[in-house]
This record gives sequence, C-alpha cells and structure tokens, in this order.
Amino acid sequence: MSNWIRKKKNSEKLLPFFKAIKEDIKKQLRYKYTESIIRNFPGNLGLWLRYHLLKKSFKKIGNNVLIWQGIRIKHIDKIEVGDNAQLGYDNHYQASGGLKIGKNTLIGPNVNIWTINHIYSQKNKPITEQGNEKKEVKIGDNCWITSMCFILPGASIPNGCVILPNSVVGVMKIPPNSVISGNPAKIICSRLSLGKFKKYDK
Repeated sequence: MSNWIRKKKNSEKLLPFFKAIKEDIKKQLRYKYTESIIRNFPGNLGLWLRYHLLKKSFKKIGNNVLIWQGIRIKHIDKIEVGDNAQLGYDNHYQASGGLKIGKNTLIGPNVNIWTINHIYSQKNKPITEQGNEKKEVKIGDNCWITSMCFILPGASIPNGCVILPNSVVGVMKIPPNSVISGNPAKIICSRLSLGKFKKYDK
C-alpha cells in the first residue's frame, strides 16, 4: 500500500511537467498550422491576419507592425518587435538564439536573419557531430535592412543604420547611423555625412 501511495505522489509531481509539455506542443502546432495558412494571404487583409493571428506567438510585438507575405519564422516566441516595424516579403528568421527588432525598422524582401550556427572548429570531426551555438541578434530603432541581406548570429546593428542590398553582416563594431555594404559587410559612410556629398550632374 505504501509503495502505491509513493508512486501516486511521484506521478502527481510529474503531472504539471507533462501538462506543460502538452501545452507547449499544442501551442507550437497551433502556430505552425495558422502560419502556414496565412503566410501567403495577399493584400491588406493578409497583413491584418498575420499581425492579429500571430501576435500572441511573439515574445513581444508592438503596435502597427506589418508582416508581409511569404515570411517564415522559426521560434517566434524568441522574437521581440517594436512599434511600426515592417517584416519584409519572403523573409526567413531562425530565432532560437533570440531576436530583437527595434521600432520603425524596415526589413526589405528576401532577408535572412539567423541566430544559430553549426560549430566547425574541429577539423577531424564531422560538422554534423559538433553541435550548434546560439547568439542573439539585435537590430535597433529606425534601421533599414534592404533586400537580399543575411544577418548572422551575434550581429548587433545599432539605431539608424542602413544595410545595403546583398550584404552579409556578422559580429562587428558598428556606430549608430552607419551605412553598411558588402560580403563581408563594411561600413562605407555615416548617414550623418550623406548631406555633405556634392551631387554630380552630367
């Protein structure tokens, strides 16, 4: 009898754990099912549906966020998005390491943001057996990530920066209001100096 009581108490202790797992699985399946249906829904109705049906899945999301068609998001519960941000057409976010996108930030089409990477430091061991490392990506307020950019794990882009097309941005020191381009990305100028350049007219 005492063994039965002990087993019952142990099972009761584990019950909240299994309930939490069940709820987590239900939540993930609900998100994946919903996201797959509304991902490519066009027009203003599509924007409304993606925002209002997915916003509870985000870790945090501000007001007036536009989520454009074709976006694919993994680990949406690790993403924080500020007010008036725009998440562009056919973007792909792998956010298991954490992703923060500031307010009034515009992300153009076909942008990839990755917060996890394969470890490959051991040359005599298959990369598939070396595991992964996660690093948070931070994008500040009032930034513009233009089309076809790739943001790598650990990148930190401060307020006011512009990333030009096809750039690959990794871990680097970036002052606010920088204009960045290239693979690997380099700072080409400051937005604050753009007005000082003379226009050339033929």
